Amino acid sequence: ERVDRATSSQLWRRRAARESMNWLFGGGRSDSPSRTGRADRLQDALAVIDDACARAGLSRTYPNRGLLADQVGALAEGFPGLQPRHALYPGWQHPLICLDGTVPIAHGGAGYNIPVNLWIFPSFPHPLVGSIPPSPLALVVTPTPGMVLKPGHPSVDAAGRCSLSAIARWAPRGSTLSAVLAEACAAFSAVPPVYALPQGHVVQALPSGQAVAHGGVAQAQLAEHQPPQAPAQPPPQHSGRADTRELTRELAEGRREFIALRLRERAAELARESAAREAELARERAVLQERARHVIDVEAQCLAEAEAGEAHTLAASTYRARAEEWVAAHGMGSSAGQTEPGIEALVVPADARSEQLLAALSEERAVQEVLRTLAGLHEEGKVPTKLFLKQTRKLSRELFFARAARMEAVGETALTARPAR
Repeated sequence: ERVDRATSSQLWRRRAARESMNWLFGGGRSDSPSRTGRADRLQDALAVIDDACARAGLSRTYPNRGLLADQVGALAEGFPGLQPRHALYPGWQHPLICLDGTVPIAHGGAGYNIPVNLWIFPSFPHPLVGSIPPSPLALVVTPTPGMVLKPGHPSVDAAGRCSLSAIARWAPRGSTLSAVLAEACAAFSAVPPVYALPQGHVVQALPSGQAVAHGGVAQAQLAEHQPPQAPAQPPPQHSGRADTRELTRELAEGRREFIALRLRERAAELARESAAREAELARERAVLQERARHVIDVEAQCLAEAEAGEAHTLAASTYRARAEEWVAAHGMGSSAGQTEPGIEALVVPADARSEQLLAALSEERAVQEVLRTLAGLHEEGKVPTKLFLKQTRKLSRELFFARAARMEAVGETALTARPAR
């Protein structure tokens, strides 16, 4: 395909601008501007699409360009006949990425190349909203002037659009362009979608605006013995100095626009980060305020408990002073050569009757404690039943006499103290 000088100059300007931007924002590193290949063609096509979107006031397309470049680059080995370019698709205000060329098939023991266009929509790898089937791709068979579409093909309709399961069941995280083309090659190898015209017939291609309709290529029209077209006019000549000035001017404008775009993107990113940081600080401020209120409450509680403890300490000191005064008044204070009195010495009956009552009460409580201990040992199996019954009868008799003595000491008898049945 012949490319005139104006188109070539435009491509060189885009590549020079891209190299300048890489040098400006990549730390002075830049690849050679003379590099060629699939990645360069894809970047050139994306640059043209970005220019068209900017002129139309549209937002930037193809947000997942890294994934797009990886998958397009992966086609270089298996499908070298496909090359990325930009082209208009019906219903769109800007060009789209199109992989144009041929795919290899094997049929009847021979190899053939089938001309196709693989359209990639800007939502890639996510399905295009409203598309049927929901997919970011459209594969179209584009017969050359010496070919026509095969009617009734199981995978290709009359407009050339392919119906493949890899397209219908496209998954953003698992599907690839290579898988789609591999399935297309398998379907085309089984039944080729085009066939050659007889000798003396050629296909007159329709204008580009009519060639693609709803994702497919309109049926080519047959014409017999078309006269040869007039040779193309030679490309206009341009002055090298004027081209250099124009390139310098466009490069400077591209730098300014690119820098302004990067600054706007960075400002928006800083604004988002600032808003997120403010929200985080507000949450932390609320947590700290809640903790401060909790600390104030705990401090007030600690002060109240400290005051109560001081009051208890003062009361204990008072009681201790009184006890020391009583011990000193009754001559029970400890001194050198004296022993501490026992508990029996501290309890002094007031008279003989009180002494009798105290002795009877002590005897009664002692017998009750022995009975409880004996019952516990019997339940644990440590005391035989015969011995338990014998000792219980004996202790019960002693308990009766101890209780009778206590009642007699208080002016009652055991008979009058027993409740009536």
